[in-house]
This record gives sequence, structure tokens and C-alpha cells, in this order.
Amino acid sequence: MAGDAADPAVLIQAHIAGVSVLIITAADVFRIRQMVETTQILKPQIEVLISTHDAGDAARLQKAGRVF
Repeated sequence: MAGDAADPAVLIQAHIAGVSVLIITAADVFRIRQMVETTQILKPQIEVLISTHDAGDAARLQKAGRVF
């Protein structure tokens, strides 16, 4: 499956309903936020793990929501 994970259709086609954890690796914090927001709308109970190049970005994302 390939596509923009901020697009609900891509996550639905990737069977987001059947997973308990989503791992996001991206450098663009704006795109990460979009992916997390889309994921939480589709499956609020999902755990999201992120990997980013900037520790400050990671801390801000963690503080903003359910990102570990």
C-alpha cells in the first residue's frame, strides 16, 4: 500500500481498523500532525508511535496528543 497517510482513503485501504499501533516515520512535523489527526478520527483508540529527526518536534507532538 502506498500513498499519503494523511488521506483517510489510504488508511482505510491499509486496513487501519484492524491494527492497534501505527508507526509514522517522517521528517515533516506538519505531515506527521496530519497523519495523527486523520488516524485518530478513523480509530481513536489507536496507539501512534513516531520517529522524527528532531527531538523538539517529537516532544511537541507528544505533548499535543496521544503520540508516544
